[in-house]
Amino acid sequence: MRHDALGVAAVYLGAVIGGGFATGREVLFFFAAYGPAGLIGCAAAGAAFAWLGARVVRLAARGSARDYTGLYRFALGPAIAPAADWATTAFLYVGLAVVLAGGAALGHDTWGTAPWLGAAALGATIAGVVLPGRSGLVWGNLALVPILAAAAIALLAAEAAQPGFWAAIAAARHLPGRPPVTWPLGAALYVGYNLLLGAVALCAAGAGLPLRAAMWGGAAGGVALGAMATIIALPLLAHLPALAAAPVPLARVVEAHGPPWRTVYALGLAAALLTTGVATAYALAVRLAPARMPQGVMAAVAVVLALPAAAFGLVALVATVYPAMGVLGCALGAGLVLRRAPED
Repeated sequence: MRHDALGVAAVYLGAVIGGGFATGREVLFFFAAYGPAGLIGCAAAGAAFAWLGARVVRLAARGSARDYTGLYRFALGPAIAPAADWATTAFLYVGLAVVLAGGAALGHDTWGTAPWLGAAALGATIAGVVLPGRSGLVWGNLALVPILAAAAIALLAAEAAQPGFWAAIAAARHLPGRPPVTWPLGAALYVGYNLLLGAVALCAAGAGLPLRAAMWGGAAGGVALGAMATIIALPLLAHLPALAAAPVPLARVVEAHGPPWRTVYALGLAAALLTTGVATAYALAVRLAPARMPQGVMAAVAVVLALPAAAFGLVALVATVYPAMGVLGCALGAGLVLRRAPED
């Protein structure tokens, strides 16, 4: 039971902690921008992720939602589910291209490699992890997520050791355009924005597992997501408002600690892209693999097919697909809250 629960929690974390989370941009926009009140938003988002995660894996374990086709049929109803199903498939394809474009940008900006080489290297690694199928999804996240968590905690410890760190957090004020009273909206939008891929990955990870283990894993993963958001938000709060316009806020925080930290951060960002890429590729495979094709092979095929789209660039892809994913994620979350399964 413990291994099953840890695997589900790791997959949930790995799916949500992608490039936007690891750069600090999402956490800054949805939480730290509201000042210290944003930390309450982190806790509220963690609670929502925990409830929704347990809800999704309960449906998956009971057989009501073994993939996102079944999840949409339950949450949105038979009339809307087909459109949401194919929209999600398209979003996942573009999302995988976003991950590969992130690998291209990371390799070029950090190590000076050609963009195509960074995308190809990340794509080959994703394909290698998911080739064994569900076991690759679970074990890959079990290996990578603790490294990401350790790096975030180490950065927070290094920041907290600086004089005036906690005083700077207490003195932080919300950024222009982010009134303090709207921090609950920021938390709600963040959950909706990230629920889509998280729920899709949970369907794949939780299908067929013992009910109790699956639900514990979904809940624990949600709590851990709230904790990780808090760990990242604290250093960002200490450096407001200087980070307001930074495209990669955490990189600006890391720069103050010297070259070794920059290398560690680049590797951590690569790991975050990898976990999201693995979850996305496997979710596509579960949905699209023909009956006689192993899901791991289909996931590797999905990576190859996404490489050409990565050439459009990270910024253009994110601006196109992420807002639409957020709208669909909010609709999915509302359906999970309002609808009841036969076993409820």
